[in-house]
Amino acid sequence: MRTVSLILSLLISFLILSACSPENITIGEQTADTKAQLLALETAVNLKNEQLQEEPVYRQQYADKIGVELTQPAHSNFAVNGMLHVEGMIESKEKLSADYAWIQIRFFDENYSSPLDGTQDHYVPLKDGAFKLETQLFRGEGEYRVTISLPANDRPDEYYYEALNFTVFNVNPRQQREITYTPRAIQADLKISEPGSGLISGSKTITLKGSVNSDQFSVPDLLFELRKDDYHSLHYASVEKGKFSIEIPLWFGKGIHELLVSLPEDDYYEIGSVLYIDSTDDEGIQTVQKSSVFDEYGITFNSPQKGGETADLSYRISGTIGKSKPASEEIPNLFVTVTKGVDSASSVIPITDFQFDDEIYLRFGPGIYTVNVLLPDIENSNTTTTSYFEIAQFVVENTAAGDQRDLLPSVSIQSDAPEIESLVNNLITDGMSDLEKAKAIYEYTARNISYDVNKSLNVGNEWDDSALKTLELKTGICVDYSYLAIALLRAAGLEARYIIGTAGTELNTENHAWVEVKVDRKWLTMDPTWGAGYVQNDEFVPAYTEDYFDPSPEKFKTHTRGSVQY
Repeated sequence: MRTVSLILSLLISFLILSACSPENITIGEQTADTKAQLLALETAVNLKNEQLQEEPVYRQQYADKIGVELTQPAHSNFAVNGMLHVEGMIESKEKLSADYAWIQIRFFDENYSSPLDGTQDHYVPLKDGAFKLETQLFRGEGEYRVTISLPANDRPDEYYYEALNFTVFNVNPRQQREITYTPRAIQADLKISEPGSGLISGSKTITLKGSVNSDQFSVPDLLFELRKDDYHSLHYASVEKGKFSIEIPLWFGKGIHELLVSLPEDDYYEIGSVLYIDSTDDEGIQTVQKSSVFDEYGITFNSPQKGGETADLSYRISGTIGKSKPASEEIPNLFVTVTKGVDSASSVIPITDFQFDDEIYLRFGPGIYTVNVLLPDIENSNTTTTSYFEIAQFVVENTAAGDQRDLLPSVSIQSDAPEIESLVNNLITDGMSDLEKAKAIYEYTARNISYDVNKSLNVGNEWDDSALKTLELKTGICVDYSYLAIALLRAAGLEARYIIGTAGTELNTENHAWVEVKVDRKWLTMDPTWGAGYVQNDEFVPAYTEDYFDPSPEKFKTHTRGSVQY
């Protein structure tokens, strides 16, 4: 049997090379070799089916609930020559929450666990309860697991329940990935015209072109998110008269890059399509990508000179901004974000006499970071919000061992500032335990910062909120209490983090921020804002309490934890 398989594999490989020819051959014009190749594939399908034991398509409870039946395939565990056909009908099609069947195809190989491009999602329109899909099995020869999920009939949102599962084996080694679209993309009539496939090879850059329906889609940009391992970069393309075009750098070395194409949806972006690019070289990582604003403002970099450099915990960004543009005089700083995987942190680099020179921290441990440099858009900013232009993007590798995300300073938590360090030296005495240090900082913050009711009711968070600002004004809201407490804790050598969530009663819940600090290798919660007092008749009443230093679960049930922010 292995000898037969080897001969068939060689024949099939030859067939695939032949199939790449631009010459079209009709059935009547097939050569003897072509016929032999087709016969080899048919034989391979038959041989595989003889080896397989037919099994029924696995039915979930929801399949019986809505009465879905497949006409293709008739059973699970079968072989095909490249193409998969799925066809079915839903009997109880009333009240379905969406207009699509979701068919997910997963490549399965026990020696190749969870490949980046090992899944493909198809959203197939439901037409009077019927659905039909014909698709190439995208990773070539091997085993695929197929899951058919169908819209819920007991929920108002577009929710899906698993209904059917089956397994299919492909004998054809040809790899060809279609471009697929989510319901959001289908509704916006998103069409990617270039590239023509969902899996392509690329070198240095990849160009995407396409269109959306201008009547359905009025927001002027699309988001393109490039991923590989821990690498991550964001790119935007404007949509003009329904058309878009963008060139995206392949920064992240050889191998498969995942590209998510997303469309705006209210105040967030929703994925519309996913493509895969097999990069063939390592040079892209050495590029500093610069936007048109970079040249418009006459910006120059002394550092970085190129991308892909290495750094030991911190990295210097320096250069100048041109004097010719009037708005340049009003720009106080650059805004910098560093991203590693799902983690992101921000920094501010001051601009003085049209020059900037400062270091940013690579706080999330060793590995590759994407650095975005942004410039404040003075003309479109106000006292409460600041708009930014992205001027440059590059990658840098941190070689420093250890993750210091909860110890290093950040844009609003200036734990290395002399004022913060001086105050900590006054609060902390020799011989204090970590618990006593944390409690002293909690007490100082809660007793010495008054709650700013006006800011809470009428202003909200401001772009320059920070530990130093809070220390100077001696007043603030939850973000300000938290920034100051965390800066003091980090200056004292304690790991501390900023938590965002909600707090209050069921009838009066608001966004809120508080603090977590590591004491004796365990995270302890403190909320100096609630520990400072309370608001009555729109007036702050100081009433220090220790109840919100390491509070009991019962005391802290008013708080719902969201996420950590850096």
